[in-house]
Amino acid sequence: MRSPEAGQSTVEFALVLPLVLILILALLQVGVLVRDQIMVLGAAREGVREAIVTPDQGAIAAAAGDAAPGLKLNVRVSRGTRRGEPAKVDVSTNPAKMPLVGQIVDGMTLKSSAIMRIEKSDSVAR
Repeated sequence: MRSPEAGQSTVEFALVLPLVLILILALLQVGVLVRDQIMVLGAAREGVREAIVTPDQGAIAAAAGDAAPGLKLNVRVSRGTRRGEPAKVDVSTNPAKMPLVGQIVDGMTLKSSAIMRIEKSDSVAR
């Protein structure tokens, strides 16, 4: 004769499994957001490293873009023209659309900026 608790663990597993899967999916999506933010930070850093040696906006944007493959970056550069003046690169992007976490972070912008001093003045030939 079967006990009245037979199959109880199967029913509990069936009830808890969807919650566990949703939690794992949400954690993975938060991980993707964190990865994207770290890539934006690296893109700003690489962009400003290029900006301190060249005034070429295209080269600066390319350096930032190379540091964050797969992201559509908005790069804004402000820099002086003489050695020792600051160069600043602001990088921003919208996070990827995600089913669970996307509802929470809708309208959020990932952004970062970096500042370094110019190493070469614009009048110095390379």
